[in-house]
Amino acid sequence: MNELTARLVSILKAKQPPDKDRALQELKVLDKYDVVGDMLRLYTRVKEDPSIQGSTNKLNSYLAFVLGITTAKPDGDFVLEKRRTYARDGFPDIDMDFCCFNRHLIIDHLIDKYGRDYVGNIGTFGTLKTKSAIKKVVKVLDPEDSVIFDKNGQKIKDEPKLNFALQNEITKSLPGLMKRADGSEVKNIEEAYKEYTAFRKYMDAYPDVYKYARRMEGGLQSYGVHAAGVVISPVPLATITPLHVTKRAKKRKNEDDDDISEDTLVATQFDAKSVESLGLIKFDILGLSTISAVDWAHRWIKENHGVDLDLGNLPLDDKLTLDLLNSGKTSACFQVEGLGMQQTLMQIGIDSFEDLVVAVAMYRPGPKDYIPDYAGRKRGSIPVKYPHEIMKRIIDSTYGIMVYQEQVMKIFMAMADLTSSDGYTFTKGCAKKKRAIIEDYRERFIRRSVGAGIEESIVKRVWNDMEKFGGYAFNRSHACSYAYESYKTAYLKAHYPMEFMAARMSVELQRRRYEDVERYEADCERMGITLENPDLNRSKLVYTITGEKSLRKPIIMRDVGMKAGMEIIKNQPYEGPDMLFSFVNKTGHAVNTTVMQALTDCKVFGSKKKQAILDAFEQIKSDKRRSKGQQTGDLFG
Repeated sequence: MNELTARLVSILKAKQPPDKDRALQELKVLDKYDVVGDMLRLYTRVKEDPSIQGSTNKLNSYLAFVLGITTAKPDGDFVLEKRRTYARDGFPDIDMDFCCFNRHLIIDHLIDKYGRDYVGNIGTFGTLKTKSAIKKVVKVLDPEDSVIFDKNGQKIKDEPKLNFALQNEITKSLPGLMKRADGSEVKNIEEAYKEYTAFRKYMDAYPDVYKYARRMEGGLQSYGVHAAGVVISPVPLATITPLHVTKRAKKRKNEDDDDISEDTLVATQFDAKSVESLGLIKFDILGLSTISAVDWAHRWIKENHGVDLDLGNLPLDDKLTLDLLNSGKTSACFQVEGLGMQQTLMQIGIDSFEDLVVAVAMYRPGPKDYIPDYAGRKRGSIPVKYPHEIMKRIIDSTYGIMVYQEQVMKIFMAMADLTSSDGYTFTKGCAKKKRAIIEDYRERFIRRSVGAGIEESIVKRVWNDMEKFGGYAFNRSHACSYAYESYKTAYLKAHYPMEFMAARMSVELQRRRYEDVERYEADCERMGITLENPDLNRSKLVYTITGEKSLRKPIIMRDVGMKAGMEIIKNQPYEGPDMLFSFVNKTGHAVNTTVMQALTDCKVFGSKKKQAILDAFEQIKSDKRRSKGQQTGDLFG
């Protein structure tokens, strides 16, 4: 036992936890993987500053709870070694979610802390796909001679449309999704040649296109930047990987901030797998719009109602929230707003938070085929049978269906006396259809389970179920975290629909997700919320509450972006007998004809005819440029 472990043991003795054995078991695992120091540092920091104590326990660590690092008790169904196993290919994924408008602040913090030379985005490669390779080769070879030069270099034929037409003709002989009748993927030009008759005729007619397109397919086409991936290096990145400079737009700190300048950041010219081979760990720093919407809604609820919600400790048996989830009216709620998920919630029947966790875990390819079976077992219309008492203890909470990775891992441990790492490796082997791994564990599992006194027929039945479900089993810790985010948004929609919907729509509008905004506006109408048209003098960059059941739309919209919106708001109010004249004179270049067309369509200038407003806009702008003086009078007579 090293010094750090001994210190934690002495702390545990002083605290006398009820489940001392579990605390020591977890400590033993931490010691094995040499991360006791991390736990001790967290304990020390929280002891010095209790305000940073956590309110969630996504790892379900009993030790963290006992030490006061978090106030949340762990779930007894969690396998401790799950998060600390080394039974994986490569490094673990480290995903961190932040407000979508503040993601750049996290990267700035990393640069400030570790140095610009040590932090970079992860590069990606764009490769030539089948259709792109064909188009490029046709363009260069020009088999139809759409452009011809004479011996003096003068064009005697110039019909590029012929070339474009041939490109499209050939690529349209391939389906949008290149798949065989059995569902397997057609991966390249050579396979497409064998699979599709029409395509083969073109390739036979233009053999050089076939020859060179095959060579070019899969070749490097462009550099890109990973959407979220960031690496932090112990040495300057330039000494271990080639780099290239990329631009990133700086976001606003809040909905009223007008700082949208651009900044530069370096990115590796190696992709994620190559970066891992250098010994660097990839961090996915994700910007989630849900986090932004929840943050804005939380702030507006406090301003409007004087209620400071503790969003980390919401009551999990709230009737309004459970009723909302059961009704399927979950548009705008995290992870559960799709039609399929809404139907799943109604089918399962969300009577508790645990039901929501199951729904989140099962609604994915594979497990969702068993949702009707799960729902029937839950209602009692389908009998629940267990092949062995050990299985009953492990999968009783999910009505005899293996839903979580942790359940498979526990079966490995309880029936065959294998380790949780063995169970984890098996689930990953099933997911990736690695027969060698599956067959190796099949022999070991059956042999050891039978050796423990369990009938072989029962063991084989359990194995068959595990092999069927193992590849689809979802991590329970992730499911709980996702489910809580879903519950949180459902709680806000059920109790504070005005603030929540205003925040959700405002965030998506500022992200230019107009189709999502239109869906949420339609949902508002179904909820009985009136949406008022934008107002030139009163609208802001976000949806604003104007009454008990009414919201005013923002000044930004499709074709009226943030820059134009901020210009309009900065110069409010627009007064005088001719508001259009005041508006055009006060605003600058950000308000152009496209912006005016969008504003006119929303009737912000009243009922005047659109063309008359646009003509007047052009005239005022022209006079303004020419004279830079003051014009008076009503242009509409």
